[in-house]
Parts: sequence; structure tokens; C-alpha cells
Amino acid sequence: MIDALIAILKGSNSDARKLSLACLGTLYKLSYNTNSDVIDLSLTIEESKPSLESAKPMAMYIRRLGSSYPTIPRDSWVSRLIPYHLFGMAVSNTGISHTLTITRTSNYAILPHMERCY
Repeated sequence: MIDALIAILKGSNSDARKLSLACLGTLYKLSYNTNSDVIDLSLTIEESKPSLESAKPMAMYIRRLGSSYPTIPRDSWVSRLIPYHLFGMAVSNTGISHTLTITRTSNYAILPHMERCY
């Protein structure tokens, strides 16, 4: 079930990604009795509407998400969530140029660790 929810994150449908992140957040909270900062941050990014006013905060959130990636244990399903979510935002039909610009800024923190996704 977790694998299916994570796979949804790489899709272009923003509503599906939001729902998937909400479900993953609930599963995480039920398993660990606490919220996941990574999932909460991903939801914040997903719920933000691409605009000129939101560009700077979104870039900051995505950089924070990218910089947290190397600190997540390799065997945790949360480690797959970040690259899948960033890819899903990159292929999204809404605000694609905005998303691609922001994603490029965080990729440098993630690229050395991408083999963990496969």
C-alpha cells in the first residue's frame, strides 16, 4: 500500500499527490506516533499555488526538502518520497516552468543519493 501511495507522487495530478501525501502522513503518524517533517513539508509545497509571490517560499521549502534527503535512513520508505514528489511536480501540467526552475535548485542536494530510489 505504501509503495502504491509513493508511486502516485510521481504522477502529474496534483490532487492525487495531495491525497497520497495526506494518506502517507496518516500512516506515518499511526506507525510512529508523531508527524513526519518531510511529509508535512511536501504537503505544504503541494498545497502552494505557483505564483510570483509564492516562488521564494516554495524554493526555500524545496531546498529544505532536498537537504533533508541524505539524513533519512536508506531503508525508510520516506527516503523514496522526496525524489518521487519532486519528479511529480516537474511533470505536472500546472506551473511546470516554475516547478522545473525550483526543482533544479534542490536537485544538487539529491543527485548524489538518487541510486537509493531504485
